[in-house]
Amino acid sequence: LGNILWALPLCGLEDNRLDKLVPWIAAQAAERANELEPQHVATMLWAAATLRCVGAAAQKSSSIDIRIMAIATLLVGRLQIVAERMAPEELTMVLWALGVCFNDNSSSAKQKVRRFAASASVLDGIHLEIACALDSVGALDLSLAIWGLAALEYQNKELLEVAAHRAVALEPQTQTQILAVAVPRIVWAFARLDVLDTHLLRMTAEHFESARQRLWYLRPGAVCALLWAYQRFDLERAVDDNFRPLPLWLSESLRLKMALSAKLEEYLPRPIQDGALQHMTSFGKFGPDTTKFAKMKPTSKPGPEVAVEEKALVWVSDHVVK
Repeated sequence: LGNILWALPLCGLEDNRLDKLVPWIAAQAAERANELEPQHVATMLWAAATLRCVGAAAQKSSSIDIRIMAIATLLVGRLQIVAERMAPEELTMVLWALGVCFNDNSSSAKQKVRRFAASASVLDGIHLEIACALDSVGALDLSLAIWGLAALEYQNKELLEVAAHRAVALEPQTQTQILAVAVPRIVWAFARLDVLDTHLLRMTAEHFESARQRLWYLRPGAVCALLWAYQRFDLERAVDDNFRPLPLWLSESLRLKMALSAKLEEYLPRPIQDGALQHMTSFGKFGPDTTKFAKMKPTSKPGPEVAVEEKALVWVSDHVVK
């Protein structure tokens, strides 16, 4: 059953065939729920999440989606039993899948409260297993897991502290191409959960310091997500609330924010209209993986980020801790 469900997103079956096959899988899974092993649960949840994003299932009221959600709900019940035997990569994948399956931005406030209560009741019971998994996986798996927690609106500060510590520890040994995907996703998730981790922000600023030309690895969606996160953290207000000199995490984050804004301007048509930068940044609330900017190309020749950084330094040079 696990392999069949796993294969469905990869086969590209027509919706009319899925409409017949998915109910059968749901019925069989219900009968054999007690036989599902950790690998089966992880594989089937991944498949359910992936199926929710394609074809008729993407229309959240379709019969296919209803059946898929029935499978996902069944698997969540089994998850609480088998989580302790899951590999770290399996459990982090499960967190991503839960975020896809049970996240619904169109929900009312009352529904969101109920969803949070439901996710908390499940995740609280396996928080130790989640913490161990977060502290064991690579940057991409870590970012997907934290994305899932944010999508579920599950704010567990202990787990987020573990995640931030792991992200900082992984930075020196991870290629920038990978960090350019993982770090914006993690920072965005922390912002959505309203948790400001200074160690995470300092690592982000130091790694993507523009003099090292690492900003070039960031796609427009990632830039928008980071700028949206910085707005949500309200860094400028933090300047007003802090004594001089500013702490390093804050001064460096402000420098990176200015460099990111300059980077985003490269994708805007000339002349840049008032409010265009803010309008584009607002799409960052959907996260760095939004497909809206997937095909965007710079409308102007990329400028040397070193010059951008030098301009940014002028703004904060009087406040940086030596």
